[in-house]
Amino acid sequence: MTVKKTLVAALALTVPLTFAAACGSGETVESTATGVPTQSTVTSTRTSESTTPTSSSEEPTTEESTVEPTPEPEAAPAADPLLDTNIPEPEPVQGGHTANAAEQAEIEHLVRGIYEVETFHQMLRYIPENTCHEAVAAQGGAQAMDLNGVPDSRLADMPQYATANPHIQSVTDVRVDGNRASAVVTAVSAGQTETRTQRYLHEDGRWKFCT
Repeated sequence: MTVKKTLVAALALTVPLTFAAACGSGETVESTATGVPTQSTVTSTRTSESTTPTSSSEEPTTEESTVEPTPEPEAAPAADPLLDTNIPEPEPVQGGHTANAAEQAEIEHLVRGIYEVETFHQMLRYIPENTCHEAVAAQGGAQAMDLNGVPDSRLADMPQYATANPHIQSVTDVRVDGNRASAVVTAVSAGQTETRTQRYLHEDGRWKFCT
């Protein structure tokens, strides 16, 4: 089974830069986890005979040529679905109050947790496991994130991820209104900074991502 990263992107519309380092635009989760090259070199052998009459002692010549495929252009990190500018940024909660110390700590732990996991599978599961039921159900439920057959790998062993070093720079302006909350989150990956408003829902006794 091949799981497209857009499945996770659909669930976490407001999690910035999550897979910009781990996947290039259009790649599958499987090819990214294994690191298997997608380009190949094709070697062809053909036999050619001269049109000029030759003696019977002459033998056909065999030419071996290597056909190099045209390299595919590298995708820019900003093309990642999670950063798609067509995805509307949610508005912060209106009214309510500035988060107290406990609320700030819990929401900040939720946001930073995406980059504190150790493996590729843990990262892929983090978003649906920490997203509100309504958003998960709208994308086909938990079964839509079946990772059977998808190779796992330590994030530290994935060159693109390790080089980009994605991390959360700040979580500010946290406001709470009942069971709804919002915050302004700034993330950094591959030298690029992205700041977006995120929305959360207090559900099952904890805060979750929820647009």
